Amino acid sequence: HCFRGLDGFESFARKVKLIEGDKPKQETDPFDVSSLSYPDITDKNIDLPAAPDPSEGPDNLWVVKDAMANGAGGVWVVGPENAATFGATQSTPLYPEHKYVAQRYAWPPVLFDGRKCHVRCYALLTSDGR
Repeated sequence: HCFRGLDGFESFARKVKLIEGDKPKQETDPFDVSSLSYPDITDKNIDLPAAPDPSEGPDNLWVVKDAMANGAGGVWVVGPENAATFGATQSTPLYPEHKYVAQRYAWPPVLFDGRKCHVRCYALLTSDGR
């Protein structure tokens, strides 16, 4: 799915049933991370949870990507629980002039040593075809 800005997101979210009816008003900033704590992922003794059960995958979860961003910037996971907040005018990270791509979240995720990962592949093609 492709869309542009907040209006496009609202249309997409209604189409895939992420939001229905009027959006609820949000009182707090959903992107405030000042109170969150994170585990030390460099600690070799960290107790990792078991790999997720593929039969217990998320229902209606989407990855929204800013088509004008690169690297890991401009990527959000949106589901029914946070779609209204994500699409709220006062808290949305979406820019009106940007294009966005949404794809259904792939389940189960690719894990390496119990952690999510991604794979990049590079190739070099010389002018003589070697």
